[in-house]
Amino acid sequence: MAKLSDEMTATGTTLSPPPAGARPSRGRAALRGIAWAAFGLFWLLFFTLMKLPEEKIKGYVEGMIASQLSGKGITLSSAESRLSIGLGVSYTMTDVTVTFPPPAPAAKLDRVRISPALLPLALGRAGAAVRLEQGEGRIDGSFWTKGNRASVSLSFKKADLGKFGVLPVAAKVTGSATVSGTAGLAGDPGEPATLSGSVDLELSKLVLDQQPIAGFPVPRLSVSEGKLDLSFGGGKAKVNTLKLGRTGDDVTLTVTGDATLGKQWESSTLNLKAAFTLSQSIMKTLFLLESLLGAARQPDGSYAYVITGSAFSPQATPGAK
Repeated sequence: MAKLSDEMTATGTTLSPPPAGARPSRGRAALRGIAWAAFGLFWLLFFTLMKLPEEKIKGYVEGMIASQLSGKGITLSSAESRLSIGLGVSYTMTDVTVTFPPPAPAAKLDRVRISPALLPLALGRAGAAVRLEQGEGRIDGSFWTKGNRASVSLSFKKADLGKFGVLPVAAKVTGSATVSGTAGLAGDPGEPATLSGSVDLELSKLVLDQQPIAGFPVPRLSVSEGKLDLSFGGGKAKVNTLKLGRTGDDVTLTVTGDATLGKQWESSTLNLKAAFTLSQSIMKTLFLLESLLGAARQPDGSYAYVITGSAFSPQATPGAK
């Protein structure tokens, strides 16, 4: 050391500490430590799974899927299934039958792929990525939950909601609707005011089969196109665009306004305006509609309502467009 010091003195070289700005802060050092710890934990889990027999991993994934769906009365069966282990675990089923609680009909899917998220699991979150395929349609989704909070992200590509089973389960109707676009929501589902995200969907070829809806026998309805653009945040849900149909369709609908999201769904309130038209063939079939909707009829032949009150018990009052 003395020799090195003498050489540096002879050459005029001195050592000085790095400037204060170049030193990593304690916060950055802590974050870097956490990141490396999470990275190491991920690979520890990965190599642990690699050592497990494939059938055990497959049984674990199948059990996880069954436990998540059984509470909703949904079951999956497939002609073939396989497990892949690469940088993660992926479980793929082909020729899948999805059975819903009656009276909803079963859905037939070409392929279902589920990939549990290992790193979020190591950090205390349960999550997975899912892909559903049917014909040229596809739905990609990812989700995670931790405590009461959850995050869901969906992507639709020419997905027929009827064939995927969404219409009969979510809307209690049978028919078809092709959807493309994205939707994402995060927060506590039990506390609407915490929700943030957006929905941006394009609809086409919406057809509802002849069926009873709310006790009324409804004839076959056809709508050529639609647009849904919603945003959530700051305790509000805003309808940026909600349009269905165009001239010549059985139904056209436009909705504007917003909703104030409370701590519970029951305390969330609506402030919306809705205007719609029905084709002559629909009005002739449902001849009682004219007397029921007469007070809301506008000079151009459409019908308009102001929708207020609780999200669980809305009130529709005839109003101007």
